[in-house]
Amino acid sequence: IYRQSIVKDPGFLPAYGRIALGNYRIMAYQKALAYARKGMSIDTYDPTSNYAYGLINEKLGNISEAKSGFSIASQATSLRTASLISLAQLFLKEQSYNTAIDYAKKAIEYNANSISGHQIIAFAYRQLNDKENAKTAIQNIFNLDELSDFARFEEVQLGHKDNTYFSS
Repeated sequence: IYRQSIVKDPGFLPAYGRIALGNYRIMAYQKALAYARKGMSIDTYDPTSNYAYGLINEKLGNISEAKSGFSIASQATSLRTASLISLAQLFLKEQSYNTAIDYAKKAIEYNANSISGHQIIAFAYRQLNDKENAKTAIQNIFNLDELSDFARFEEVQLGHKDNTYFSS
């Protein structure tokens, strides 16, 4: 239907981002990139096209382009959390832990229930040997999901081998 809509109206912006995401899901990255770029050529700040652009470029290894896409997409409320988490994950991969924490905190400011955001913070603080902040982040994960395997793993990594530090 999206392809049919751009045949009828080549300027129908929402279709380009959706087609790009569809092609991304089937791993047709070059095709997806072409649709994302077309959407961005119509509106440079289209959130869906920029989010797709970020996802695609991350897969293709173009990290600076991915960051650009996610940064623009994060301005839209509908994609803010996902975009900020994606940015935080990119910075984690680069071992820029403080920057990853900053983006994860922004995601949590917008969506306090973002377990991914809390996980990034817990992991990054552990990598920075900041045990107190890591413990706080782990507790926040347990508050959202008391059966979290991730949080239990992080407890063990902090030296709480009996898994009783946070568990009641």
